[in-house]
Amino acid sequence: MAREESDREDLMREAVALNRRMEIVPKAMAPPADDADAATRLPAITAEPIVLGFRSSTGWFSIYFGQDPVYTWDATGRLRRAYVDGFLFRTQGTTLARLERVRGSSSVELVRHDLEVAECAHFVARMHHRLRGLHEILSSKSYATTGWVTAPARQPAAKRASNPGVIDATTSSTSDQTDSESQLTSDVLAAIERILEQPEPFAPPLPGKR
Repeated sequence: MAREESDREDLMREAVALNRRMEIVPKAMAPPADDADAATRLPAITAEPIVLGFRSSTGWFSIYFGQDPVYTWDATGRLRRAYVDGFLFRTQGTTLARLERVRGSSSVELVRHDLEVAECAHFVARMHHRLRGLHEILSSKSYATTGWVTAPARQPAAKRASNPGVIDATTSSTSDQTDSESQLTSDVLAAIERILEQPEPFAPPLPGKR
């Protein structure tokens, strides 16, 4: 259990590295009583805030539906890794490896299970289901924004040279902030659509990773 907490904490720390990100709280989306699709709709993706954003250095896109599930895709919309139902998943190109740490009497063993075709299909279906629900929430503006961060403007070269490693905090007008948040939301929607349309759901294996 301690190892699971550590895995989750590592993922949450990575959320801070998303230099273009937003945090939202979805509004209740309960379907009407006569909704024929009520069994398959997503009335509430998560009870926790959702963090989503981009890492500019790689173009990777991540969504944190609370602390679980968590997904990260590459710039083309292929899944790289995930944390779902307490398990860490890592791409193997044509499948996913589910990694579980099993504690023995004297050591902790890393147990790997490569998902079968049916398991992969179920995993992707659940992921797409969540993404469609999130896309609907964002498109219909059925959420409240509780925080957002956009990439800071670069300092002038002279200032960067005299203050290496220091990034100025920039201030914006309300209009500028609204425009930036709108652009970020638009980029997130485009990323979700790219994932849903991606015919190859899994990215190539990470070098040096089991």
